[in-house]
Amino acid sequence: RTIHNTLLTARILNGRGPPRVYWRNTRTQMEDLFKRGWSWIRYRLPGRRLLGRAFGEFSLEEQRKEMADLLIAEVGNLVQSGPFAGMELPTEFCWGDGHRLPKLLGSYEAELHPWLESIVKNPYDLVVDIGCAEGYYVAGLARAFPASTRMYGFDISRKAQRICRSACEKNNVSDRVTVGGKCDAEDIRLLLSQAKRPLLLLDCEGGEVELLCDNRDPQLDAADILV
Repeated sequence: RTIHNTLLTARILNGRGPPRVYWRNTRTQMEDLFKRGWSWIRYRLPGRRLLGRAFGEFSLEEQRKEMADLLIAEVGNLVQSGPFAGMELPTEFCWGDGHRLPKLLGSYEAELHPWLESIVKNPYDLVVDIGCAEGYYVAGLARAFPASTRMYGFDISRKAQRICRSACEKNNVSDRVTVGGKCDAEDIRLLLSQAKRPLLLLDCEGGEVELLCDNRDPQLDAADILV
């Protein structure tokens, strides 16, 4: 439902009207075989995009890319709403399509928006984003916090680090954001020891267990943590 609403919003924003939605009915084995065979042929024929448009068989990834491209052509590569409205997105991605469409619309991880709106009202002097990827959160929060707030973004992917630095440059916060590689419990301890009001954001594919649950550092008790 969330994906469908995102696609619907993109279509309406671009004057395209709602997308066609196809529900899968019960099919016989022969119908499934025919469909798989037709898809195999169609993707190897010239003009496959026209065929896909005519038969309404664009994949979700193709629809997302098309709608994101249309939205960028209309309003630019800027987040349109939400807590990071006005933020410019990087043009490269380190994971899939970087969730470009929902980020442009401002609906990306919308369940976190109330928390983010509360976060930016607090006087944090340190923000640490572990698993920063393309820098959506660390660059977005850097735009919202005063220059005195120290910002750190960590990711084990070198490509993610490079794209995160690019996102910070595009949003004029590169002088305030330090981007690094792996962040372990000792790194967190050192950073927290220099802060009075720290904020930690973690999205590191299970590394949260090591960094939080197995970390007995009492300084974590004084930190606000968003996982």
